Amino acid sequence: VLSEACAALVDYPIAWERCRRMIRIGRSFGRTGVFAGQDFGPLPILVAAADAPDVRGFVDESVGALIAHDREHGTPYLETLFAYLREGCRSQACADAIGLHVTTLRYRLSRMEDLFGIRLDTPEQRFAVELAIRLSGIIDSRTPTAR
Repeated sequence: VLSEACAALVDYPIAWERCRRMIRIGRSFGRTGVFAGQDFGPLPILVAAADAPDVRGFVDESVGALIAHDREHGTPYLETLFAYLREGCRSQACADAIGLHVTTLRYRLSRMEDLFGIRLDTPEQRFAVELAIRLSGIIDSRTPTAR
């Protein structure tokens, strides 16, 4: 992890904590090698707050039921949803990226809306769901990977 230079001894604990956060983020996204805070946009700031009860509550409220369902039933809903958002909500691009037929992808998305009330109609809804997924990956030290 590349860190900013420390000007004084008192700067080291802060820099150390930032580096720890970056390692946590890097691991959650499967990154290896050298990276810096700028590589992850605003995520380092969010990670600093990831353990706050409000953040965990937001994640649980947004995607908690879906995550629990995946764990209990071995379904790939979280991974599918993450891939769909990552591909800009383009069904064919997402289906190609994760090796599904586009009809299967659309069925999964429909099931997620029916089972968990996950709606992606507005930019705000899509942002909230993607943020919750990314935060869940950081909190759980894992990253969704589409299958």
